[in-house]
Amino acid sequence: MRVALIAFKSLAIYAMQLANGLSRITDLHLFMADGPAKRYADMIDSGVKLHPVRTCRYRNPAGLLVSIDLMRDIRKLGCDIAHLIQSEPWFNACIPFIRAFPLITTVHDVRHHAGDRRSNVVPQWVADLSARFSASLIVHGAAQKADVCREFGIAPQNVFAIPMLNFSFYRKWEKPGTEERPNNILFFGSIWPYKGLRYLMEAESFLARELRDFRITIAGTGEDFTRYEKYILDRSHYEIINEHIPDERVAELFQKASVVVLPYIEASQTAVAPIAFSFGKPVVATRVGSIPELVSDGEDGFIVEPCRPDELARAILAILKDPVLKQRMSAKAMNKAYNDLSEDRVAQLHMEAYAQTVEAWRLQQPR
Repeated sequence: MRVALIAFKSLAIYAMQLANGLSRITDLHLFMADGPAKRYADMIDSGVKLHPVRTCRYRNPAGLLVSIDLMRDIRKLGCDIAHLIQSEPWFNACIPFIRAFPLITTVHDVRHHAGDRRSNVVPQWVADLSARFSASLIVHGAAQKADVCREFGIAPQNVFAIPMLNFSFYRKWEKPGTEERPNNILFFGSIWPYKGLRYLMEAESFLARELRDFRITIAGTGEDFTRYEKYILDRSHYEIINEHIPDERVAELFQKASVVVLPYIEASQTAVAPIAFSFGKPVVATRVGSIPELVSDGEDGFIVEPCRPDELARAILAILKDPVLKQRMSAKAMNKAYNDLSEDRVAQLHMEAYAQTVEAWRLQQPR
């Protein structure tokens, strides 16, 4: 089967790992934004046929011409299927008119997150075009699948629940000699209201009752951080890196972490947990979206109710105060990352989704 994998500006690491895995089992053509394609060229396996794509700002109508040219190239290659990694506004506008091949799209979030100004740059109805007009969809869990089927009236057999892969590429930037810091609690990623950072910060007082020394490392940017300053009780308990985190620094943050915390109050899924697992770090996360399908409660981390700083603190303390439990969770996290979430296994699951999509699409074509 000849597959076209399309990755515009987002999720470059994810796209490259998936492309590498797919290239070992199929004829894979990766259409990637020219910036990431140039930057990460040495991380793409030789079996991947790379096609850099000129990209434009969302508001630039030239993006429509880029999308038309891209579809023409896919058709000329004779691809059996195209896979859009993430909704892209101008390409979305072309999807209803695709006739030469079936398109499968990965839906990472069914709805825009409240308060996330970056995702809200694209109107929801534009983002929805890829979900409404693709031949089939990929999501990252059963809960997401139920949401997609309900929201768009899509038949379950046209939606495939496939876990995120492990993002182990970040380990390529590991620094030798960097050791884990004792009682280092990491919050990593964009900072928006739905991420629930305030509840981790409110857990500080509960943690301080039982831990003499600990650090909450907050690494990422998003909304104005000054609104979170009021939750800080003791500045010595914090390391705040309120800036964009370059790829080269991600590994160091996870190497130094003792536990990774996702205090989200609303989410579909997360890339942070797979990254943590690939570094062998236990995860404390909340019971939202498909996250409980990824983090196994009591095995490679804990699942707690959202908006409960006391529960967050208890779960964090249970890991930090029990070295045997922490070691066991770390081993299980690593095992999950390099087995269940390996790029080879995830690629195989995608191939099964592609095959079913192509078969169904061909049956629907006029004879």
